[in-house]
Amino acid sequence: MKLNERNDIGQLLMLAHRDFHTRLGAELKLMGVTEISSAQGTVMTHIFYRGPSRMVDIAEFKGVRSQSLLKVINELEVLSYVRRIADDRDSRAKLIELTSLGLQHMEFLSDATERVWQQYVEDVGANTTKQVFSGLRKILINKS
Repeated sequence: MKLNERNDIGQLLMLAHRDFHTRLGAELKLMGVTEISSAQGTVMTHIFYRGPSRMVDIAEFKGVRSQSLLKVINELEVLSYVRRIADDRDSRAKLIELTSLGLQHMEFLSDATERVWQQYVEDVGANTTKQVFSGLRKILINKS
């Protein structure tokens, strides 16, 4: 079987994902940020964009079971990046929210992500970079 632009899309997306995380990790390391794993970063990003969240909602977003997420949440709590607070809508549930230290990490992440964007611009140009990510955004987020 010969790979072409239609049947190698999965491979390309996987490699692009890996490339982004490799570049992002390198940028964060240059900034002195080395203690956050990709799984932890995904949880923090979810909370940053969606606000304090129940563990079950974060797990659904990540496509994992809540029990699998417990270790990641506990690690982030030990690092003082998140804390659990009461959920006013359900007295039995807890919400996970970012602490001020967690918000500071999100600023580092934003700066590092901007540097990765610039690397892509240097690699393929501004217009191509914008077109690629605009297309991905339409496929993955807007869906309309």
